[in-house]
Amino acid sequence: MEAVKSEPPTAKRVVLPNYIAANIRFLRKQRSLSQAELAEAVGLNRGNIASYEAGQAEPRICSLLRISKLFGVSSHDLTRLDLSDPENLAKAEAVFSELVDDKRRVIESFTRELEDLEKLMEGIERCFTHKFNSIEEPNREVLALSFFFEQYQEATQQLLSQHQELLHMAQCRCK
Repeated sequence: MEAVKSEPPTAKRVVLPNYIAANIRFLRKQRSLSQAELAEAVGLNRGNIASYEAGQAEPRICSLLRISKLFGVSSHDLTRLDLSDPENLAKAEAVFSELVDDKRRVIESFTRELEDLEKLMEGIERCFTHKFNSIEEPNREVLALSFFFEQYQEATQQLLSQHQELLHMAQCRCK
């Protein structure tokens, strides 16, 4: 029996709508911004904005994120929804606002946990210092424990500092 050769099925290419050019232009005009003002606000030059609005170029992802953040919509909605439709725009702004609020709540929660951990560490240090100072002549084992406790405390302080830096970076991005 002879094998029948068949052509592989051709995958249907789905073409997604792309509203970047129209949306950037619409949102810029809605906010009464010139191309130069928008460019300055997101760290680009006026020529970049002009080429995006003309559909001659598309922004890099970092620029797209800055533009979408400035306009208060997600990058997905900026590219895939017709934001000149008031219903789409209201929905996109509401979704973005909700995401920002969720991020802010998470950051606030982590900030409270950081404060609690710092207080806990202060309490542990005071307790250890009090106990250690109450020993008139510490033996070698107590001195060794003291050394390890100091290393533990230093490592914990470094981790808390890094946690605080991460929270600060997240807060800056959320604004």
